[in-house]
Amino acid sequence: GDNENYAEAYPFFEEERRKTLFEELRGNRPGADAGTPRLLRSDRPNVVLILLESFGRTIMDETVNGEPVMPNMQRFKREGGWFENFFANSFRTDRGQVAVLCGFPAQTTMSIMKLPRKSATLPSLARSLGREGYRSVFMYGGDLNFTNQASFMYSTGWEELIWQKDMQLDAPTSKWGYADDVVVDLFGDEVEALGREEQPFLAGLLTLSSHEPFEVPFAKFDDKLLNAMAFSDAQIGRLIDRLRESPVWNNLLVVLVADHGYPYPYDLAYNAPLRHRIPMIWLGGALATASRTVDTYASQIDICATLLAQMGLPHDEFDYSKNIFGATPPHKFGYYCFSDGFGVIDADGIVVACSELTCIGENWPGAVEAVNAADNGTAYFEGKTLRPLAGWGAQFDYAAFVRGDDAEAKLVCSMAVVALNGAKTYYEEKHDKATFIKNIISDNILL
Repeated sequence: GDNENYAEAYPFFEEERRKTLFEELRGNRPGADAGTPRLLRSDRPNVVLILLESFGRTIMDETVNGEPVMPNMQRFKREGGWFENFFANSFRTDRGQVAVLCGFPAQTTMSIMKLPRKSATLPSLARSLGREGYRSVFMYGGDLNFTNQASFMYSTGWEELIWQKDMQLDAPTSKWGYADDVVVDLFGDEVEALGREEQPFLAGLLTLSSHEPFEVPFAKFDDKLLNAMAFSDAQIGRLIDRLRESPVWNNLLVVLVADHGYPYPYDLAYNAPLRHRIPMIWLGGALATASRTVDTYASQIDICATLLAQMGLPHDEFDYSKNIFGATPPHKFGYYCFSDGFGVIDADGIVVACSELTCIGENWPGAVEAVNAADNGTAYFEGKTLRPLAGWGAQFDYAAFVRGDDAEAKLVCSMAVVALNGAKTYYEEKHDKATFIKNIISDNILL
């Protein structure tokens, strides 16, 4: 840390107002686990948690001449529990680790991992499972002293850390340490050894080969970034296939989740929601139903509460972590942050601009569902016609609407979308995607 006064960085609500607002968001509020469907066959599965370096959703979905960059992640998406609308909390590994392992939201300009007196007070998945008799082991092919990771891991309950200094492998190292191919072999050995013991375990792995400078013993794609991502994907594929053939698989839950996203395509704005969208997949013999798609909006901070709730364990310590499968409230959303800014994304469909000013701020979740379900791009909802604006991903960021559901309303809505798409494309190329909504829509256009 440094001497910056973080308390003065942002304006704060008065305490009573803050308390009222946060109550709708608090993940450990009474009744938060009501109605949670059971996904696991066992209350005490062995858990493998793999943090995938820089595995952005846009890269996972990329193809080169029709060939997927991450064929194994695509395969696991079809085979396991797939979380469609999942977001990284930050753009740095150290902040993503805290979010995943402790359910604590990342901050915009600081890393709580570097503040030992604070990070030691955080709740953690390792500590919660440790109370239930779980052994915990974490592996990384690089230096866990970087960004104070080792101190953080030990202080939050991890019992054993295995990293570069312990491996002493007859293999070359990159800028960050041993490549993923040799490390996943060691990790596979460790998981299988733990599985032969009677004590349940939590085993964690952080990959590194998909980090810049993207130097890997692999040659599949000309683009260095995509080639490194393909290499790491291949190693994770080998690991999962190996564990699937091992007796440990029968009571194993594997959680694959990125530590953060990556700005790909290379012109993807640093503050765009898609920049922070990441994959999360659950696999393993401990799952009662292997293939499942979860559409709920969520982020890394929600993993702890979701996993503990599935195991029938309390998550009272985790204020910010929400059970993805639990009741509402708490309100379900994805949280992400970047340098001096943050974002929240959900499925509520908030009106941001309208000639009828009283509509601004209203939530129309049914409108979101209608637009997503529309085959030809035109949707109808409660006497309104809607069409989505162009966006990076399969799901839209904005939609225009017009009162009425006749042919004239459809024509006017289509014309508005053409104009807005043109303005949006021009503005994002020349300026900033994050301020498009304010400077173009809110200040200049009323529908």
